[in-house]
Amino acid sequence: PPPVGAQAARSAPGAAQSAPAGPYLAEVVRHAELMDLLDAMATALLARRADGPAELLERVARVLQGRFADWVVADLNDAGTLRRLVVLGPAQAEGLRAAMADGDPADCPLVVEATAAGTSALQVQPDDPELFGRDGEGAALLVRAEVTSLVCVPLRTGPTTPVRGALTLLRSGGRHAFEMAEAGVVDRISRHVALALAAAEPARGRNTAEAAS
Repeated sequence: PPPVGAQAARSAPGAAQSAPAGPYLAEVVRHAELMDLLDAMATALLARRADGPAELLERVARVLQGRFADWVVADLNDAGTLRRLVVLGPAQAEGLRAAMADGDPADCPLVVEATAAGTSALQVQPDDPELFGRDGEGAALLVRAEVTSLVCVPLRTGPTTPVRGALTLLRSGGRHAFEMAEAGVVDRISRHVALALAAAEPARGRNTAEAAS
């Protein structure tokens, strides 16, 4: 008779079979893509430039738009007043980009919730078309953009620190919906962006003073 150990090994479920390559490989590839995204974002944020919030947030948006989201919108919380600073989207949707840029973030419940309560949102097939406001003619922007999933995160350095703004990412059409792992990466990115905004403020103040003198 064969050794007991060998018999047990043959009878153990999966002992003679390797793990399915397909799902595992897809997970490895997705993880590598997210690490590449974090690396690209770190490179953009560590660039030592005398940029203000708009320039910094535009660099952030350019890393995310296209490779990770169809639309990237950055709003700044300026002493309690929300200002829309950056909107990047598909090149063929210039009219919709202008409508988003002209929108008041104070009329976007998604952004208001993120900046007032400091809460993140991950939604697949948003059930409220007015979450991101309406254009000048009253059409819901999420409907116009054919949004299938979204992530909105507050920009702050820690759970008890002031919220400096909000970063909203939208996916549309046939693109796969945002997953929990992707939302977690966006949450990490938002903290790094908030740290970069905080670090840029003193430097910008010094540059302004030097220029005045």
